[in-house]
Amino acid sequence: MSKKVYITDCEGPLTLNDNAFEMCSYFIEDGAKLYKILSSYDDYLVEVEKKEGYHVGGTLTFITPFFKSKGITNQDLIDYSKNNINYVPGIDTLFKVANNQIDSFIVSTSYGQYIKALCEDKDFKYENTYHTDVDLDKVQISDNEKSKIEEFRKDILKCDLIPDYRDNAGSEDLKAQADILDNIFFNELPKMDVYEIMGSMNPVGGIGKENAVKDIISKNNIDLDKVVYVGDSITDLEPLQYVKSNGGIAISFNGNKYAVEAADIAIITDDAVAFTILLDLFSRIGGYYTLNFIDSYMFKPDGLYEGFRISHVFLDYYKEHYDGREYPIIAKITDENREELVKKSEAMRNKLRGDDIGSIM
Repeated sequence: MSKKVYITDCEGPLTLNDNAFEMCSYFIEDGAKLYKILSSYDDYLVEVEKKEGYHVGGTLTFITPFFKSKGITNQDLIDYSKNNINYVPGIDTLFKVANNQIDSFIVSTSYGQYIKALCEDKDFKYENTYHTDVDLDKVQISDNEKSKIEEFRKDILKCDLIPDYRDNAGSEDLKAQADILDNIFFNELPKMDVYEIMGSMNPVGGIGKENAVKDIISKNNIDLDKVVYVGDSITDLEPLQYVKSNGGIAISFNGNKYAVEAADIAIITDDAVAFTILLDLFSRIGGYYTLNFIDSYMFKPDGLYEGFRISHVFLDYYKEHYDGREYPIIAKITDENREELVKKSEAMRNKLRGDDIGSIM
């Protein structure tokens, strides 16, 4: 019998951070705006330009020259990550299940420095993670390159239309500003020493995450109907679709529209307890039983214990935590409820993670 496996994104389902965005904001002048523009450009390359060979997640590559020009080192990334992890409330109980009851893996676009800090803090196996490797110490750059990168930064900050590309697709202004970014990242930077850092990176997002899921399945002899995958953003689109289409359970956890539309289950909640209950049932009993529980829960969330083998630990916490409060949403996604679930999920996403992070696709 094939064993069951839990595979999860990190930022969103486990933590409230967008580590790269936060570091960009902290280390670089106007870093928040810079990151948002580059994140939208990343999406633009996938959705509008459909650049051959390009996959979502490139934002983490795009920001590295600006880190390097400011003298940021690998150790700076490590120190910042260790000191600034912001977990989803109730995550300790989830990690107890993940670490002790089921083979668990993290598949994240985040930098390895951040993932390693989380693993050390929560006693999670670092070797069971897939992430984006970056080595800022790989090469030294000249003062001339630093000056050029600073000019690039100023030019990028003028590209205000990029964040609105979905509303302006096809406009001449949008194309002109996209051309500026194309020239910077695919013409000018490849001629510079700093590109050695960028060229060696392989961001784990979108197709990269799907490939990670396939690698986990292959190496561990897993049947896809024994897999649960949890994600929350556009970088989880492909793995969610892959797991869903092959009989696994694909879950959007406070996801944006991309995650909700790709998944078959939506969880909308302000802490980790709802998913912990599902993971406990999945790990102890199985997927079919877990889906039956979700069917029952959708009609009577306050009676989740009736007829189901919920651990008393989670049940007691659930009753106490949600006494007098709105219950979490755990729902199978259908054509009829998808639009409503997207609205509620994105609202919770913004509430928990803030509008800046929540708005990043």
